[in-house]
Amino acid sequence: MLDKWGRSIDYLRVSLTNKCNMRCLYCRPASGDKTVLQTAKPEELLYLLSIFIEAGIKKIRLTGGEPLLFPGIIDFIKHIAILPKLEKIAMTTNGILLQQYSESLIKSGLGSINVSIDALTPSVFAAITRGADINKVIAGINSVCKYIPVKVNSVIIKGLNEQEIIPLVDFSREYNIAVRFIELMPFSQTKTYEGISEAQIKAVISSKYGKLYAEKDDASTAHYYSFADKRGKVGFISAMSHKFCSSCNRIRLMADGSLRPCLYSDAEYNLKDMLEKNYPREKIAAAVKEIIYEKPAQHAMQKKIFFNVKHKFMSEIGG
Repeated sequence: MLDKWGRSIDYLRVSLTNKCNMRCLYCRPASGDKTVLQTAKPEELLYLLSIFIEAGIKKIRLTGGEPLLFPGIIDFIKHIAILPKLEKIAMTTNGILLQQYSESLIKSGLGSINVSIDALTPSVFAAITRGADINKVIAGINSVCKYIPVKVNSVIIKGLNEQEIIPLVDFSREYNIAVRFIELMPFSQTKTYEGISEAQIKAVISSKYGKLYAEKDDASTAHYYSFADKRGKVGFISAMSHKFCSSCNRIRLMADGSLRPCLYSDAEYNLKDMLEKNYPREKIAAAVKEIIYEKPAQHAMQKKIFFNVKHKFMSEIGG
């Protein structure tokens, strides 16, 4: 599917639920959260996903909240895996339940897993997540990494976890996986925090490991660097300082059944309403193509407007 700017849109991120078993500082408030918990219905989702795939979606990433809290998650993945023309299913998880589901996930058809880890020091991790145990996450990675490709996603925040940069890189080299540093984005819950720039993080890494070698750009949102010994890999997703809108190939389906063409935009389109009103399949497909065609040319995150987005917390959008 092409949008009006000539971009090929073939990647769908699906927020299965906005429920999460963590309360990370930059993602959700400690208390007083008035977010209405929403979980998509599996049968409705599968129907919509089949329409998206027929229209040209080749990769699906399951997100949340926390996707492993989605009822019947393993059977759901298995059903997606047999949909014709789909090339890859991936998942982004906080990793707390990863070991519990590891054996089933390995057999499910899941193609890759991204695990969100902002600190490896137990006390720092517990502070950021408001009480979670990093050892559970590491055990989860150990249980799947030999069978399913794993990447680590990290958000570095000034005065909070800057000291975790080198340990995270060391971890990636120990496991020979990629760690990706994601730039802090201006959502409601992040307004009191200041991110660390890509240049600053690279300088810290180079101070220990020397020159980083840029890898060939594959038009991904992340750009990667390798080390002289080719052990491990460092990636950066810098939506603000290194805007990648011109090559963006993704859209988001929310847990409430709405389709969001751009992460940082108020534009949402209610597909669930079309299902409830029994719109014919071809009409839903036509609506999807029209929505994708009108995908915005670029986001406006540089303006740092914190309150103009309908879904104010990252946990509602799925990252």
